[in-house]
Amino acid sequence: MVGESRIVSSLEKVFCCSRFDGKRVSCISALRGERVSFQIALCLDSCAALEIEAVTPGNFEGKLTFRAVESVPSLLPAVREDPYVITVEPGLFPDPLKPFDKMAITDHNWHAVWVSADIPPSAAPGVFKLKFNLKCTSRYAETSWCKEPYLTLEESVDFEIVNALLPEQELKVTHWFHADCIQHYYHVSAWSEEHWTLLEKYFRNFAEHHSNMLLTPLWGLPLDLIPGKTTRPVCQLLKISFDNGKWHFNFDRLVRWITTAGRSGIKNFEMVHAFSQWGLKYAPEIKVDVEGREQTFFGKNTSLRAPEYREFLCALMKELLPFLRSLGLNEEN
Repeated sequence: MVGESRIVSSLEKVFCCSRFDGKRVSCISALRGERVSFQIALCLDSCAALEIEAVTPGNFEGKLTFRAVESVPSLLPAVREDPYVITVEPGLFPDPLKPFDKMAITDHNWHAVWVSADIPPSAAPGVFKLKFNLKCTSRYAETSWCKEPYLTLEESVDFEIVNALLPEQELKVTHWFHADCIQHYYHVSAWSEEHWTLLEKYFRNFAEHHSNMLLTPLWGLPLDLIPGKTTRPVCQLLKISFDNGKWHFNFDRLVRWITTAGRSGIKNFEMVHAFSQWGLKYAPEIKVDVEGREQTFFGKNTSLRAPEYREFLCALMKELLPFLRSLGLNEEN
């Protein structure tokens, strides 16, 4: 078995094909408290299973994580009018990153391992030589005719930890977080203990990827819906009731949402959209308790200018805004 490998930038796209022109990287640097990533690209002349072992100096305090760069098919990767793309041709594209014990390598194709290095804020500065052993086992290793069943490739890179602390991020970054999708995917009830456990795990992952503003579902998200034809699972933080012509609001679940996210380092909260997507024409559907029975108020039959919806929003804001300020939140976060 014969192979080739090289360490390359995280910006390289390692396609599952026989050609790869990415430039080798020999030195990587990071601030204290920073996460940096790079890739180990390799190509073998035989189908094999890859295992990877890192050999680091004893005084290197960074944490290394390895994930396989897998490929997904795309029939329309880009429109032909866009000049700033790698290709407009359909094919397999490197995209999802998946943990692995043994990574499948196809013969005569390039593959990549994504390496993330998390540097603690207290890490000692210096230049460290990181070494990687790529242990490849041929799929034919157990056959009598396989003459070279094993191959080990070695790669190394100089890793500099700069003697400066990464400052706290000031830019607010949000990727819309859909609590209802987690509920639906894992088949759990909204706001059950199982749901909260999953949410906290996703909050941590969200924050680890440097997103710091969380979309907060005071009521169901009126997003990504075909108007009048699709709905989303019911996943509403606020407990709302309507009694004798008055609105009443319970913020207990909202408090838990904010404190749970806060434990993961999320400090900024984007409140749910108050109007429908695709034109801002309608009010969202809101679940309300009326005499012990849950009912749906507003929705696609309620104009955003409807007096009853304006009355609802006014009543909510009179209580919600002071409540959020009492938790240390304001218009800046």
